[in-house]
Amino acid sequence: KTCNFDFNKSEVRTFLMSNAFFWIEKYHIDGIRVNSVSSMIYLDYEKKNGEWTENEYGGRENIEAIHFLSDLNIAIKVGHPDVFTAADENSAWPMVTRSSEIGGLGFTFKWNMGWVSDTMEYAKVDPIFRKNYHKNVTFPFTYAFCENYILPIGHSETVHDKMSLFEKMPGDYRNKIANIRTFLGYMIACPGKKLLFMGNEFGQLSEWDIDNQLDWSLLDNHEHRALKNYVKELNLFYLDHPALWQRDNKNDSFRWISSEDSDQNIIAFMRCGTEEKLIFLVNFAPVTRYDYKIGVPFKCEYEEIFSSDAVHFAGTGVKNGKRETYPFKLHGFNQQICLTVPPMSMICLKAKC
Repeated sequence: KTCNFDFNKSEVRTFLMSNAFFWIEKYHIDGIRVNSVSSMIYLDYEKKNGEWTENEYGGRENIEAIHFLSDLNIAIKVGHPDVFTAADENSAWPMVTRSSEIGGLGFTFKWNMGWVSDTMEYAKVDPIFRKNYHKNVTFPFTYAFCENYILPIGHSETVHDKMSLFEKMPGDYRNKIANIRTFLGYMIACPGKKLLFMGNEFGQLSEWDIDNQLDWSLLDNHEHRALKNYVKELNLFYLDHPALWQRDNKNDSFRWISSEDSDQNIIAFMRCGTEEKLIFLVNFAPVTRYDYKIGVPFKCEYEEIFSSDAVHFAGTGVKNGKRETYPFKLHGFNQQICLTVPPMSMICLKAKC
């Protein structure tokens, strides 16, 4: 059970503030995550009637805690502007990552717990039944720009009998690896910063154990080694394409192409930077989709610039290369292209205009 501090006492606030600055100045950490923010800002959090007292205005908000969090973020930004702060906050509290000057809590980022919950629930479902859970991979985009989010596949997703990311995935050994590639590709393409806990980058089999090291021997296996290389190239791809991070929390940095093809477990969308637009298709089924058509914004040639299904990632090697557009309206666009979508994959295309 979470224990709460008495934020009404100045010595408590000073103690907590000093702790934060100790970690920053002594150990030079890059960021601080404040855990269980909801338990701090709500007086009645996980409490029964009679176990809490209303604030002076008759509400359930912990005014002193809210002021402390705001003061903490201001102090860190002033004293150490290169250090970020992140809130693990699982309620709908508004403006968590907005400036304290306009009434926000002032955090740099907020943990997107809704995204990870929906995504992990979807990931565990057999692809045959994923069409019934299609909203799990589309609904998170409805609130993706309300805050400055981090998409966290953290340690809490791989402990306490929740299973490793590998074990969550359905199918045989090869399909589990393909599922991981697909979901990490989906993660990279989604708006929001990314967090992946150690071991997941090469498909750790067991849950994280604080008393033991990771299963490094898995890297002797071709598929696990290929997964590790995939994550490396995925990160480099992310850094090389500003459309994926340049305007991450802006509404117009994302546009749906197709969000309703639940029968084939496919979604398609566009990520937009100031100078480039990327098109992503994610196929959450272990089936190749031939002659798959999507609408596109430009009349020109489109080239596949990334595929999680590449042979060197231990995929099947289905390729699209370059594709010309056709003048037929689809998905709200005047042009369309016809693709072969690899099984259980994320592919990215870029216009060559």
